[in-house]
Amino acid sequence: MKEWLEKAEKDSRAAKKLASDEQLWELACFHCHQAAEKSLKAFLVFNKGKLPRIHDLETLAAMCAEIDKDFGRFADDAIFLNPFYIISRYPSAASDVSMDIVHAALVAADTIIAEVRRKIEKQAQ
Repeated sequence: MKEWLEKAEKDSRAAKKLASDEQLWELACFHCHQAAEKSLKAFLVFNKGKLPRIHDLETLAAMCAEIDKDFGRFADDAIFLNPFYIISRYPSAASDVSMDIVHAALVAADTIIAEVRRKIEKQAQ
């Protein structure tokens, strides 16, 4: 579980560095997706001891909400971040990413990371 949070935080740091270059904004958003995904998986591993082999943030957030209803508040973030798993792979989709979108993706990912860390630390006490 600890390793998943560390990977999530590395993805968040990578996203922030990539956000400084307009030509890399879609990659910044991809790393935001990855940060959220790894955070949600950390929560699931901590609580269930097993890891789903999926990348869909909506499903992962819903699975987390089954354990802790507070995760329901991340449904909109999951919907927003989910497409970034794909857009970094298709050149035509990447042109739609603006700095406002990158900023929103960074905020969403960091909010999920922080909440997962807080929940795990609280449960571990």
